[in-house]
Amino acid sequence: MNKSHYFFIIGVFLLSLFLHFVAIDYPKEAVFDEVHFGKFVSGYLTGQYFFDIHPPLGKLMIAGMGKVAGFTPGFDFGNIGEQYPNNQYIWLRFLPALFGSLLIPLIYLLTFRLSRSARAARLAALFMVLENALLVQSKFILIDSFLLFFGFASIYFFLESRVFFDEGKWGIWASIVAAIASGLALSVKWTAVSFLGLILAFGFFILVKKILARRKYKIKRKELFTTAIAYALMIVIPVTIYVALFAVHFSLLPQKGPGNAYMDQEFQKSQERGFPLQDFFSNFYSLNLEMLRSNQRITATHSYSSKWYTWPFMLRPIYYWNKDITVGVNQEYEKIYLIGNPFVWWLSTIAVIYFFLTNVMQGLRFIMMRWMKKRPHKLIHAIQKQAYVFTITFLLTAYAVNFFPFIFIGRVMFLYHYLTALIFAIIVAAITLTSGPKPRKILMSLLVAGTLFGFFVMLPVTYGTVLHASWPRYVFWLKSWI
Repeated sequence: MNKSHYFFIIGVFLLSLFLHFVAIDYPKEAVFDEVHFGKFVSGYLTGQYFFDIHPPLGKLMIAGMGKVAGFTPGFDFGNIGEQYPNNQYIWLRFLPALFGSLLIPLIYLLTFRLSRSARAARLAALFMVLENALLVQSKFILIDSFLLFFGFASIYFFLESRVFFDEGKWGIWASIVAAIASGLALSVKWTAVSFLGLILAFGFFILVKKILARRKYKIKRKELFTTAIAYALMIVIPVTIYVALFAVHFSLLPQKGPGNAYMDQEFQKSQERGFPLQDFFSNFYSLNLEMLRSNQRITATHSYSSKWYTWPFMLRPIYYWNKDITVGVNQEYEKIYLIGNPFVWWLSTIAVIYFFLTNVMQGLRFIMMRWMKKRPHKLIHAIQKQAYVFTITFLLTAYAVNFFPFIFIGRVMFLYHYLTALIFAIIVAAITLTSGPKPRKILMSLLVAGTLFGFFVMLPVTYGTVLHASWPRYVFWLKSWI
């Protein structure tokens, strides 16, 4: 990377910080799932046992920040719209906003690693920093920004490990960092298994490939041994981190609380004895089993839930917060929705479809040319390049494993479940739109203009600014958005 890369990374990070932290104190009321995660944070600080369907890390991080900042438990986080008694809640929003800001330069680096194109990386960063849904999801007391940062960090460091990739910048320690990051992501939400699954699947393929080709390419035993060790660590480290964080979780919740109602008698007896070490794995198993069962038992409906097949088209946003204001005879509104930048969202979906169809067609053409024993076209030669093939395969696989498994989940789901797949779609869009000949300035100008337009259209319902009675006409283009 030259200096221009670093200047851009610093610039886009500062912009991201500004967008995440401006008006972080607004609204001074509980927003959407802050009513749940706020309770969990208070539970850690009071020691009263609570139950949640997600692993503990995200909540531990917010609670740790609250502890350092002097947050005093006491607010009940009872209902959406309930006013906070003081400004201490801002510290609980701090880490989600920080990690949401850090995600932008990380995606720049990841896109550059996959494409080796500064234009693609810059376009991906632009799409990310001006994506309203990602911004909203990381401005409040929510844990998704931790999941996304750790998950994509695991992918980036895996790709930069020379143990698995000749073009990687670092050695085995990059694999170790990838393993740590994937373990941290899994300890935030179970959906992060897609990140761990990706690096394990591609790592296994590379390891087997080296073993089978060791004689042909004279691969040394030391290199094979290092690769095998790195791969083993990418299994052992995430599991160790995941289990260890539950030990921290138990140690901070020695007192009975609302979560005891979910746990069996043996677990509660162990709690009365202070969660002795010999009971740990039994308690760990009981809690994770109950988390799984509770996930499966979620049958309640929600007016802003959505089906998986609607997510790529952003047909149903989520209503996060509302305040009605009467000014004389006029009615004004302040609303926050989880809704994305329509330009970025729809363009990324089109790009994924185009990317999939064109590369499948190119692959079929290559197979036909080989079968007919004809000289491949220049385009086919590009497919044969290892880096090009890997980028295509990796991105299509990554998008698929973060989207299609939701087909089999019966519980109520929301648009934010698509955010991981959306980021991979953004990377696909950035690479697709900047590939081939040097992109014309007019195209790049239109992409920047479209992204800015989509961002500012949704800005009022991103930050909760004052809206007049006619606001849906200008902000909400589809009836299903209201």
